[in-house]
Amino acid sequence: MESDEYKAFCLIDTDTKIEKNNQIKEAKKQVSKKNIELITSSPCFDLWFLLHYIETTEKFTNDSLIKKVKDYCLKYEKGYNIHLELVGSINDAINRAKKLDKYHVANGVELQTVEANPSTSVYKVIEEINKS
Repeated sequence: MESDEYKAFCLIDTDTKIEKNNQIKEAKKQVSKKNIELITSSPCFDLWFLLHYIETTEKFTNDSLIKKVKDYCLKYEKGYNIHLELVGSINDAINRAKKLDKYHVANGVELQTVEANPSTSVYKVIEEINKS
């Protein structure tokens, strides 16, 4: 990547309330005007952590997802620095996230919506970092 090039991302959680889809649509409009890529996690970012441990298509609430991550990382809670524990399984998480995208598309579910639960496009950020 040349020094004057950059890529910016906006990460948001879809959460689980259907009304959030309108906010996501608006966010897509806003970021596209500024050359920013929208990255979503459904229901929340913690799914990215879980995908380092397992493959799943289970629908989650934010709370049930955090509870599930704790099944694999007993110390986990919001704000816990889990990153060092996940380094060795990042490629697994990327592959599992991509597989979830395919799963939702195959089932007629639009990505980056509340209905695409579970899903996360955080892997796109990681792939961009790995390019540079």
